[in-house]
Amino acid sequence: MKHGKAIVVKNQAELAEMGIELGPNSPLRAKPQRRKRNLEHQAQVRLFEKIADASADPRGAERWLYGFMDIVHAVPQFTDRRQDWRSKQKGKDYKAEGQKSGIPDVHVPVMRYFGAQHDHVVASLYVELKCEAYPSETQRTVMQRLALEGNAALVIKNPDPEQLAEEAYVTIIRYLSGQWNFREYAHPKFSYIPGLSFP
Repeated sequence: MKHGKAIVVKNQAELAEMGIELGPNSPLRAKPQRRKRNLEHQAQVRLFEKIADASADPRGAERWLYGFMDIVHAVPQFTDRRQDWRSKQKGKDYKAEGQKSGIPDVHVPVMRYFGAQHDHVVASLYVELKCEAYPSETQRTVMQRLALEGNAALVIKNPDPEQLAEEAYVTIIRYLSGQWNFREYAHPKFSYIPGLSFP
């Protein structure tokens, strides 16, 4: 029995040109490419680039705030999704170190007074960045608890990482400036401020 010459193709398009159709479950069918970078990761990196720039340049528009920018920080957090076959042990280590799921991404550990009489105290600000998804039940529960302890816990949602970073940055600047409109970009359904409800 003679075998024909093997046909070598580089991609699915070449098969189509030869009149060969692939079934829906064929391993040769091109798979949709995953995003190379997590959008929320991009937004958070860009946010801290802006914070670093403000900290390093006391001549900027926010020069009086640069001292506070030095203590704005990301919150390491443990999530079960990290526990794949490659990082299961790391996930256990994170949990043993005290990292917890549901804690918002960014913390501004500065107390601020708001209101005409400066009688509304907010202990600190937490910010959760979201591009596409909404906060999980665990995240909402944690943020409610943070608000009960006197902290503002805001969710800022925007599908564009650059815009999300800008909105988070403006939120932090306004909070540190003692401006009530620091709530402007916060998602009204998933954000919590002690003693205040969103319209």
